Amino acid sequence: MSETLVEEKTKVKGLSGTTIKFIAIAAMLIDHIDYIVKLVGVDYAGLGSDFDGINLTPQKLDDVTTYPLITKALVEKGYPKKDINKILGGNLLRVLKANEAK
Repeated sequence: MSETLVEEKTKVKGLSGTTIKFIAIAAMLIDHIDYIVKLVGVDYAGLGSDFDGINLTPQKLDDVTTYPLITKALVEKGYPKKDINKILGGNLLRVLKANEAK
């Protein structure tokens, strides 16, 4: 995803998700999350996965039961709990709520 597209998503209060299936190594996933946060802010970072549609998973991220490794890596990078909660689902819930039918 280009930087321009990521930045455009913030203008509509969207979410720029890191799709786990395209990242080969878990450390690269954390680097990509960090990149998005630095580019547009933590309010626009999130995760997405497609474990039921892929043949190969990132190293050490075999399924959703390994998500605590993502949390641990974000803590080790110095992310505060509030920001980790946003990245791991809070931002997605915010976007869904803002766009639900009224």
